[in-house]
Amino acid sequence: MAGQLLVGERALRFESAAGAVELPYQGLQIGFHPDDGRVFLSHPQQPAWTIYTPEVAVLSHRAFVCRPALQKQIARLVAGRWPWMKLVWVTVGFVVAFGVAWAGLSLLGGWLVDRLIARLPVAAEQKLGDALFEQVRTNLVLLSEPRWIEPVRAVGDRLRAAVPGRGLVFRFYVVRDADPTAFALPGGYIVVTSGLIELANTPDQLAGALAHELAHVTHRHALRRLLDSLGPWVLMRCAGGDDNRLLAAIADQSQLILQQAYSRAHEFEADNVACDYLEAAGLNPRGLIELLEKIQAVETRQRQLLAKLGAGAEPPPGLRSHPLTEERLRRLEARWQHLRQKQ
Repeated sequence: MAGQLLVGERALRFESAAGAVELPYQGLQIGFHPDDGRVFLSHPQQPAWTIYTPEVAVLSHRAFVCRPALQKQIARLVAGRWPWMKLVWVTVGFVVAFGVAWAGLSLLGGWLVDRLIARLPVAAEQKLGDALFEQVRTNLVLLSEPRWIEPVRAVGDRLRAAVPGRGLVFRFYVVRDADPTAFALPGGYIVVTSGLIELANTPDQLAGALAHELAHVTHRHALRRLLDSLGPWVLMRCAGGDDNRLLAAIADQSQLILQQAYSRAHEFEADNVACDYLEAAGLNPRGLIELLEKIQAVETRQRQLLAKLGAGAEPPPGLRSHPLTEERLRRLEARWQHLRQKQ
């Protein structure tokens, strides 16, 4: 049947009047007709379908270029010396040129993110944080009793004086949750669970958790993570346009902030910056290490319980987006050893 071939972000889609089918890029199989050089596309998930097109240039699309497995297939096929070799080599030339351009943009990605972050007004960041907090608070039980609020407020006030806020107003909340954790949102929102407060039995330990989350806010890690996910093409368009284009792109993808974990680099940076904030506030950075040791003990018990229940093993450390607590502890211990003032 005749139809239209659409090159999507995650899959090829063939549409016709009689129906439609999608072939994911992962596992996609590419072939060439030995006589006329038509491109044949198939996938194990759709064994009844084979899509073909005379447009060899489809292989120069960035969806193919940025996937090493597909590039290797194309290279192996090109090495076969078929009659349409010149056409394929022209196509491969476009693929290579596009790949070089894509690699260049990827390398520039960090610079573009820094430039766009610097352009983002504090008022826009605050507005985004307000909207996200209103959304997540519907699923949270906020606590207002003094036994929960006063420790966080006391430590938070101590840290505020030492944190460069860029005009942000930091707000601290406590929610009922047995899981010992905390999270931050753009605009200065810091949320701590009751489980974390119960686990932290000294002000220094609680201060370590708050300083870590404050570092995520001041260094705009959530916004950087969001911009990284947009890809170099979108970043280039935002960099070349006005602030409204940038704000629109952030608003469209704001849900990613709630769904994605921080990168390992951002977590390590937040730990280092947190120690700076704690020292500047006259608080003991050792508290963050002590709290992480407690969290590590909780994680160990959870893993042991999952093992008994047959819930399966954890993924290997290299596949986890959030750094292992042990790795954070190792880095913080090394920093502690070089700290001159340990009182």
